[in-house]
Amino acid sequence: MILNTTALLGSINLSETPPNYDTSTHIITSTVLNETYDISYNYSIENTDSSPRTVECQWLYNSLPINPSGIVTIAAGETFIYSGNFTRIMTTVGDTLQVQFKASVGSVVRQEQQTNYWTANVIFQVGTTATTTNTILQTLRGETGQWEFIKGLMTMFNLVTLPDEDNPSNIKIEPYADVFLNNPNSVELDWTEKIDVSQMKLMPLTDLNKKTIFKFVEDEDDFAFMNYKRQVGGHLYGSKKYDASEFTILAGEDEIIAEPFAATVVKPLDDQYPNFITPAIYSMGEDEVTEGFENSPRIMFNNGIKATGASYFIPAQNGLASENQTNFLQFSHLTSLPPGAIATQRRDFHFGECQLIGAGSPSNNNLFNLYWLPYYAELYNPDTRIMTIKVNLSPSDINTFKFNDTVFIKNRTFRVNKIDYKPNDLATVEFILIP
Repeated sequence: MILNTTALLGSINLSETPPNYDTSTHIITSTVLNETYDISYNYSIENTDSSPRTVECQWLYNSLPINPSGIVTIAAGETFIYSGNFTRIMTTVGDTLQVQFKASVGSVVRQEQQTNYWTANVIFQVGTTATTTNTILQTLRGETGQWEFIKGLMTMFNLVTLPDEDNPSNIKIEPYADVFLNNPNSVELDWTEKIDVSQMKLMPLTDLNKKTIFKFVEDEDDFAFMNYKRQVGGHLYGSKKYDASEFTILAGEDEIIAEPFAATVVKPLDDQYPNFITPAIYSMGEDEVTEGFENSPRIMFNNGIKATGASYFIPAQNGLASENQTNFLQFSHLTSLPPGAIATQRRDFHFGECQLIGAGSPSNNNLFNLYWLPYYAELYNPDTRIMTIKVNLSPSDINTFKFNDTVFIKNRTFRVNKIDYKPNDLATVEFILIP
């Protein structure tokens, strides 16, 4: 016969059961996707008969047995301990999980009866990997704030924010070059008559840094990343060093960090499988045993399903049977990987060019060249100058002015960097001469 959990638990306090445990059916039923249970159990089963009897024990996930004991013979008057642990991700809403026992004679094989201690103990740890808003906010990734996440993307792609002229409730977020350099809606304003040209004094732009490094967060437990850094003399995978040492008037160094994101080393899993290229995100201890770690979030392209060039084994997990597989879903910081990758045609989610590991030649279509270089090329120019001057601006000028507009003054084109406007007074405007 089949006995359910409660029949064997006796007087265990059912108020401590998981929230999705039905006390009538004695079954756990998932209510969200990817609900995770980490279960440790210990059941003591006794044979009260004068003859040997048998019992079978198992957990059941839908129709999939977990940790089956097989047929166990319990001698007369003896006990059998069914114990163990497992983790189960209930991948679909409505998945069920329960423990089952089958005795050869149900009237004499039962949970051991004691008055001083529990003879059945089950510990449920309900995970928070279920993909719902509430549970995601409680996971490790949920520790990343919304603004922190958005700020990381703004840093990667050099994004700027502008009010939406058609809808004041919206904010436009676009790359710098699309707003200031390649914007068909920007206009050139003639302010020559609004200033005293005799007061114009152009000065070199000296508040720039001589050296700037663009990089991601360094995951110190990331073995592949740190090993790459050691092997190449300290260069950070995915970073870019912008050196303006030719401008001798400049000094100082700066770092632009795409926090909270980390760079992701991609490489073949093994030399004999050159096309089996995957993200390498793992730690390694002194015993050279690899394991996962609490890594920073990563930004990668979905490269699609790829052939491994070999067959690999996937053990039974998450309610699915084991199988041999020849394909895999590939992710990387590049839009394409060998075979067939052409460096000039692919894009890179990292800042700078660096030596890749089995992933072909580096691409110049990276974050720095596509999104930051247009901005830096305009500022870091020997002809770039800055000027601060009083300008006679009306309320109408201020109301219609947009910072992606350019200003024409005495045969020269400027970009406005700052405006200090006071009604009924001259405005103080900081201009940058566009070379």
